[in-house]
Amino acid sequence: MVLARRSAPTTQRRTHPRSRDPAQGHFRRIGKLAQFMIHGLRTEQELFPTPPVPPDDLQANFDTYVAACEAATEASGVAARLYTEKDEALDELAADMKTVIHHGVLGRGRNVGGTPSST
Repeated sequence: MVLARRSAPTTQRRTHPRSRDPAQGHFRRIGKLAQFMIHGLRTEQELFPTPPVPPDDLQANFDTYVAACEAATEASGVAARLYTEKDEALDELAADMKTVIHHGVLGRGRNVGGTPSST
């Protein structure tokens, strides 16, 4: 039995395709717009005397969003690190198993069942 060597683990982050890293443009655009709206609602109360969503509520939602983005980014980094460790451990296990197979089977002239081979 020959075990195929796995390719080297990738160092790319594994994230959900819809997730957004806070450093990406989407966050910056939404964040700037939210901050602009909050500032405008607070400073221009004559124009917006009773907004449908108070600026304090917008600020709280924005703060929650920022915290969730930061937590998701951190969790993504931890998950990527754990996947890398898992892949490295699997590679080491497979290499050790190959060594045992080559040493035990080929080195002693026996097949896996333990009986002498007919060579």
